[in-house]
Amino acid sequence: MEMKPLTAHYCKGLLKTGDPIVITDTATGKEKHTALWRIEIYDKHGEAWILEMIYVKDKKLTKGGVRVQLVLRKKYP
Repeated sequence: MEMKPLTAHYCKGLLKTGDPIVITDTATGKEKHTALWRIEIYDKHGEAWILEMIYVKDKKLTKGGVRVQLVLRKKYP
């Protein structure tokens, strides 16, 4: 399966909608607004990893007041 060329960024202006993460397909220009974006990637050994961007609604849950968190974790079977 071929991966699409994508960009992802946080947009403060979309906080009111609850979907402040903007995913753009750079080939078509189409945008998707979401609170959670997840993709599965594989390293050179063929092991699966999950890359996520997560909107944190209550920024007080994190010490630094984070709005969107980037998480990389190993996928376990």
